[in-house]
Amino acid sequence: MRLLARAAILATFALACAASPAEAAGKGAAHGRPSAARKGPAPQSIGAPNSGKLVGAARLRGTRHLEPRPGTHSWGLPVLVDLLRRAAGDVAARHKGSVLLVGDLSAAGGGPLSGHKSHQSGRDADVGFFVANSKGKPVQVHRFLAFDGDGKARSGPAWARFDDARNWALVEALFKEERREGVAVIYMSPRLEELREIGDRVTILRDGQWVYTGDVAATDLPAMIRHMVGRELTDMYPKESIPRGAERLRVANLTCHGGRVRD
Repeated sequence: MRLLARAAILATFALACAASPAEAAGKGAAHGRPSAARKGPAPQSIGAPNSGKLVGAARLRGTRHLEPRPGTHSWGLPVLVDLLRRAAGDVAARHKGSVLLVGDLSAAGGGPLSGHKSHQSGRDADVGFFVANSKGKPVQVHRFLAFDGDGKARSGPAWARFDDARNWALVEALFKEERREGVAVIYMSPRLEELREIGDRVTILRDGQWVYTGDVAATDLPAMIRHMVGRELTDMYPKESIPRGAERLRVANLTCHGGRVRD
């Protein structure tokens, strides 16, 4: 089961849409690349996410696979809007019936947005986690939920669980889309299988020092582990022989009736 570093999980995925070099247009401005011809000014994200404005924004509208939360500000660079739509469609293609819940992007012209310090220049989006019930069955919810390190909801329904499969599918879809747009993503994880699934290049640090950089395709798991620990690891899960000590306590015929323990 993939945990996606649950101990550090917040209520939403926070996406930041970076423009590729070809989309840059002067200092402090980034252009979005729309998927089709559009009227009006060329899309521009001007300034920074916490101090900027937005020109030529596209609006994120609901689809069969994507649900903007009611009352949210759903404007962003066309490249970000297209990214969310395609990622939602990719998840739904792998997990039928999935609907991605999306919160605030930016206001139509950018600028300060109530409840946020960022979301000012059309590059940010709040995305809710996919949720399952206590039996692992996917469930559609209409508000953001936070989860603890065990995948249980910190607030909201007691049955709500973090849906590992669909949330990981979303991460993979977003990485795929960012790669297609020429955007580099730095992903840090001790789970080597995940790195091999989504990565192109791998860099390994040991004791705060760089030890290796190479193509993922040319670096198998034993090589990654060797660079991480500094030696060959012949037995990944060695069994330890633990001697049995002297008996300290024995209990027999112990029963519980009416909330009382009896012998």
